[in-house]
Amino acid sequence: MNINQMDLAAACGVSQSNISEWLQTMHASHRVDDEAALLALTVAQLRLHGFTGPVAARLVGEMRKYIEFAAIKTSNQAWAAFFDFEGRQHCVAAVSTTNLAAIMASKPVCLVIALHELVARAAERLEELKATKQEAANA
Repeated sequence: MNINQMDLAAACGVSQSNISEWLQTMHASHRVDDEAALLALTVAQLRLHGFTGPVAARLVGEMRKYIEFAAIKTSNQAWAAFFDFEGRQHCVAAVSTTNLAAIMASKPVCLVIALHELVARAAERLEELKATKQEAANA
């Protein structure tokens, strides 16, 4: 059973127009496929950690290839590291613990988000949504 924008809006606790804006910001398909749904649910996970919807959608759009990498299989890991350098904020991705350690060694004051953890939770939520929608269709 396919998930639509209305389903995602209900799952994320936002309006359908918010979902549409997120998808546009992330350059995702407005026809909601599994990839677009996973990206939107990842935005929702970031919102639980204090990010606003637009900021989370922009971050997911920028980190999309790393999120997709983490979604391929559960052993794939990816992190986003945020730090200030020369008065500007930067965000870089790491796909190995060695790479992450190097970033943290060069920028000891940084915020690190485990993208693979967010993706895993988003994927679980997507499967729950699909199961719920399938049960409703069968009832």
